Amino acid sequence: MTGRRDLLEGVQCKLMRPIRSMLVCGLLLPVAFAPTGRSQDDHGRPDRLKIEVDRQPAAARLRATAQAIRECLAAVESEKRWGKRPLEIERWYLGAPQNVVWDIVTGTTVRAPYSGFIEFSVSHYHWVPPETSEKLQGKQSEGAAMLVAGQTGTRTLRYEYDIGPAGIELVKALVRFKNAFGTSDWQDLEKADICWDNAARTPPAEKSAPR
Repeated sequence: MTGRRDLLEGVQCKLMRPIRSMLVCGLLLPVAFAPTGRSQDDHGRPDRLKIEVDRQPAAARLRATAQAIRECLAAVESEKRWGKRPLEIERWYLGAPQNVVWDIVTGTTVRAPYSGFIEFSVSHYHWVPPETSEKLQGKQSEGAAMLVAGQTGTRTLRYEYDIGPAGIELVKALVRFKNAFGTSDWQDLEKADICWDNAARTPPAEKSAPR
């Protein structure tokens, strides 16, 4: 008993039952462990939002929209006649979507606890019939040639959505240009009657649950 009393009355503190309690200078105190915050992966980074894609309506809609975008074909952006003959024309094309990706991440507001995006790129190129291309080059000024070079390149398009109790809502449509002179900042993307823009702005409706 003397040894036990000396232990309890001594100055030193000994850790006991580390998970639930701690003996501090003879007093049994509860230990409250503060929450560690968001769980982390093996690399110390926050875990990605765990979503069962096949069972989440919002994820299913974004996936279907991304697939619809992948199926879009190249589109004629504009056509201009520069001569009187049938083949004296020039066109600007937008290529078929490439590198289409989508994802859902945690949001920052109560109204939209999740946010999603779809991002992809399309090429932007100039076309002239081979039979008249040399003639057009001879007629073009240096400034016109520079304009063509400046507009030829790649466009990256990004559509961002809020995802909440009311469903999916498009909140941003952005575009970034890359050409021989560099890459632009993100800019607002105007609505256009093009396959991928129509698909991204009107995601397919949620399917009704079977009765």
